Amino acid sequence: MCSGLTIYRAYEVHGLQVNQGPCVTLNVLKVVDLKYCNSNIQSDQQSQQTDNDPEINFGGDGQISFGGGDSQISISGVSQSININSQTQEAIIEQKSKRLSWKTIWNYNTGVIATKVLQQNACYISVMNRTEMPSFDSLVKVAAQGGNLVSLGRPARKLTFVTSGLVNNLNSYGANTIAMCSGLTIYRAYEVHGLNYTYNTQSCTALDALRLVELKYCRENGLNYELHSSQLS
Repeated sequence: MCSGLTIYRAYEVHGLQVNQGPCVTLNVLKVVDLKYCNSNIQSDQQSQQTDNDPEINFGGDGQISFGGGDSQISISGVSQSININSQTQEAIIEQKSKRLSWKTIWNYNTGVIATKVLQQNACYISVMNRTEMPSFDSLVKVAAQGGNLVSLGRPARKLTFVTSGLVNNLNSYGANTIAMCSGLTIYRAYEVHGLNYTYNTQSCTALDALRLVELKYCRENGLNYELHSSQLS
């Protein structure tokens, strides 16, 4: 992208402590303004700052990443990453830890949530309730904040999903889901509310995604949920 062009080293500034020259402002996805200015004063200390500062990258394919990779966010001392693709309307959130490693793909284009829990060698496929899930725009903002966001407290929302049979064919769920779930046991899961449904509470696994929402996956008690499983048929 930059070969043959004049390539400037740029550093972030705050307030009026820097004498700025001509500026160009880029509005990216109506989420953040990137303003580039020619500085009238440049020091070695300012130049060295960029070697340590993270950067936000906005790819031409619609992907937003942070620090040269995924946006890293600390949740109770555990690092989670988020990758946004505005072209496919997909958000991929992942946590890697010895206790619980998981990855979830939220496809706002197809309205499907696919989640892998590594310790269970299992994937869960469910219909997305858009009124209860965080909006795609809110995830873009979280990705833009990246390492500057340290989330505390409890998830804003809690959603419970109960398994109902297996998914035998992933072809309709996209390449990312196929790559993530191939070779694993793939459960069809549907969202439940209140106490109208019985499930094995000891089988539940709760995933805290960015402190925005908790996804809790539980195994059914052997009841017939054909009505609900038809959502994903």
